[in-house]
Amino acid sequence: MADTHVPQYVLPEPLLDQLQGCDLILHAGDLCTLGIIRELERIAPVVAVHGNCDDESVLSELPEERRIDCEGIPLLLLHGHRGRTAVVAARTAAGRSGVRCIVFGHSHMAHNEWFNDVLLFNPGSPTWSRFNHGRSFGLITIYGQLNATIVPLGDT
Repeated sequence: MADTHVPQYVLPEPLLDQLQGCDLILHAGDLCTLGIIRELERIAPVVAVHGNCDDESVLSELPEERRIDCEGIPLLLLHGHRGRTAVVAARTAAGRSGVRCIVFGHSHMAHNEWFNDVLLFNPGSPTWSRFNHGRSFGLITIYGQLNATIVPLGDT
C-alpha cells in the first residue's frame, strides 16, 4: 500500500480484512506518522519507506528507498517523489536497480506494468481518492512466479 495519510484518513475495514493472512505488508510512503506501522504490524510484519508528506519521526526512522528479497525475488520499495512523475521515477529505478519489482506510490493512482522485465507496481491509495481514480491497494503473490493485482476499494 501507499499514501495512507493517517491520521488525516482512517484505514478502511475492507482493507484491514483483506490483509489478514498476508505474510508481509509493504508501505511505499506518505504514512504521515509512525502509528500506521504499529497498527499494520498487528496483521503482519511491515516494511516501509518515507514519502514527501511524512513527519519528522517517519523521515528519521525510514529510508527513502529499500531493497528487499521476497522468496528469492528482489524488490525495490520507494515513494517515487523524486522525478517528474512517480511512474518516471519507477522506470528510472528499473534501469539501475537489478530488481524484478518496484513498488512505489506518490501519485495515488494504481499502476501495474511490466517494463523491461521489471514489474512497476503502484497500489494506489486505500484512503484518499485523488484525481477521481478511486481508492485501492495491491496484492503481490510470489509462488515461483511474480504476480500483482490492484484491489479497488471504491472512491469514498
